[in-house]
Amino acid sequence: MTSLLRRTAAFALATIVLLACAPLAAAPQAPSSIYAVRVGPGVIGVDWQVRRPKGISGFRLYRSEKLDGPYQPIADRKADQPFYLDADVKPSTVYLYRVASLGEDVAESEKAGTACAWDNDQLLANGSFELDPLGPMEGQPASWPRRAYNWKTPVVIIEGGPDGRQCVEIRSSNTLVSGGFHSGAIPAIEGEVFDQFCWTKALPGARPSVGRCILGEDRKGVKVGSRPYDYTGAGKPRKDGWTPHEGSFTVPKTGRYCVLWLIGYQARNTFWLDGARLVDRTSQRVRAFDAEAMRAEVAKALEASATARKQLAEFQKLETEMADCRKHMAEDRTTLSPLDYRRLLVRLDRAQQAYTNLLWEVKTMGLLLD
Repeated sequence: MTSLLRRTAAFALATIVLLACAPLAAAPQAPSSIYAVRVGPGVIGVDWQVRRPKGISGFRLYRSEKLDGPYQPIADRKADQPFYLDADVKPSTVYLYRVASLGEDVAESEKAGTACAWDNDQLLANGSFELDPLGPMEGQPASWPRRAYNWKTPVVIIEGGPDGRQCVEIRSSNTLVSGGFHSGAIPAIEGEVFDQFCWTKALPGARPSVGRCILGEDRKGVKVGSRPYDYTGAGKPRKDGWTPHEGSFTVPKTGRYCVLWLIGYQARNTFWLDGARLVDRTSQRVRAFDAEAMRAEVAKALEASATARKQLAEFQKLETEMADCRKHMAEDRTTLSPLDYRRLLVRLDRAQQAYTNLLWEVKTMGLLLD
């Protein structure tokens, strides 16, 4: 009996030692980048990329209202769904997102990056660099996921600037040439019009520029004329040296994303950036469209005008199209990517514009013909 007990104890001890010495399951690779942007009224789209997906069973998305946290988990996603539509947002509140990969045994990677966005027609949540603490930066400002050209060029957040309390200073020089930032890939569908703006200021030898490049569905450049990028024109400098860069652009055929850049190419002296903006005209129109008021206007026109009654089928067709878009936007959020959601928003916007134009036409023609 004593011998049996000794053997049992020895076996148990050996098992404990083996378990203790067994290597812990390796955490999967963290996502390489994460982007967030408002894709429609009340909805922020978040997506991320992974260089080596092997061993990843899913993702966990975290959110905070402060740059330094705390970050709370808000969603778990499948391995083939590296995106999320966040509809639990308050207007003009900045949200910051981080994401971690989950392994087959639910081991969790480090949280990747920090992307920020807000529910505002001005899409850039940190275009004025107000979220970042004063002083030198090791990386890049929040919501600007990539530095341009030269990672070694010093970047400092300083007080002042024409927009808000602080701006960004990029200390290019003869030895550290060029600098600036690129935004994330912002969903933008063919035919959409956006308004872009930014303030710049520079010492002699630095010529900062503001612009964008358009990407296709494969996230490769789409040519605008002879090149896959374009500039926003510079206006007249103010007395304090700050120069406005302002303009609009239309997304070309096959365009699916736009990436903004604020750069000093071949800059050999210090320059400053502030107040970068990208205004979403599509969301402005969708939000301003009063469906009930328009429906009442159409009912009046149908009752008063024979010309309008001839277009009844077209009104009904557009009503069905708008209802279908709203249904998918509300019910399919768990499976739609930010780009898919943007497609639906653009479809809805175009149906609403057609509905408004048809009403104007039948009212005008009714006055002439009835």
